[in-house]
Amino acid sequence: MANITSASFGADALPAEVVGQIINTALEGAPIFDSLTRRTTGRGSLVFPTGDPSGFDWIGELGEIPAVDPGDDSAVVSVAKIAGQLLLSNESVADADLNLTSEVGRLVRESMAAKADTDLTYGTGPAPEPVGFLPGLTPVVNTTLRGAVIDACSEILAAGGTPSTVLLSPAQWAAEMRRREETYTAGGALFADLGIPLQVKVAHTLEADDGLVLDRSGCFGIVRNDYSIESSTEGGTAWTHDGISLRIKARLAVAIPAPDKHIRAVATISSSG
Repeated sequence: MANITSASFGADALPAEVVGQIINTALEGAPIFDSLTRRTTGRGSLVFPTGDPSGFDWIGELGEIPAVDPGDDSAVVSVAKIAGQLLLSNESVADADLNLTSEVGRLVRESMAAKADTDLTYGTGPAPEPVGFLPGLTPVVNTTLRGAVIDACSEILAAGGTPSTVLLSPAQWAAEMRRREETYTAGGALFADLGIPLQVKVAHTLEADDGLVLDRSGCFGIVRNDYSIESSTEGGTAWTHDGISLRIKARLAVAIPAPDKHIRAVATISSSG
């Protein structure tokens, strides 16, 4: 693994390999985005085909083969730019025992990841702020979270998807764990007894009443490959604070071309009011 050293700050831009490691480390702190299938692009927007072909049928020998309607359609998703500045002390840069790649990755994760995750999920626009995907989902509601997850999985399966991931807010997770303690329901990992291999994660960026069940094969976290980290000893407050200023830029998007097939929001009756 490449690492930043004091020599790395002699140029305006950090090496691409190092920047990639830092951005990947940072996005691990965005639990919703990090749960999606990652797709890298060099473009400002991506087009996802969403065709729904129909017309196949059984035919007899020498029977006429039916024409298939491709049902061509597409979804266009544009990336949004997120940026910020971090200040490093010259002492930390000169410390040979400090893994600066990991440290800068931690700082970017703590400062950028939650903002990116929240706005890509809940953002209301207009540009440059992205429009989040969650408000457009109709929640699957049940008297218990377990029931809502089962119903959401059933709907995704019926639509032809394969549920793979459950994302819960901390409040939802705590309520479900308390319910299990009180009712002595199935033990072990949450929802492990449903017969479907579900990865269950707690996402601190979800609002208290919100949860998600998704088929990650149809849910994409898009990262444009021109992310960059540039350094300066004179920009921002670096000069007056005897430090090094880092300017971090990334372009991100979430794409769910066929939400009916690949994702459901989940809620309980009590939490939904």
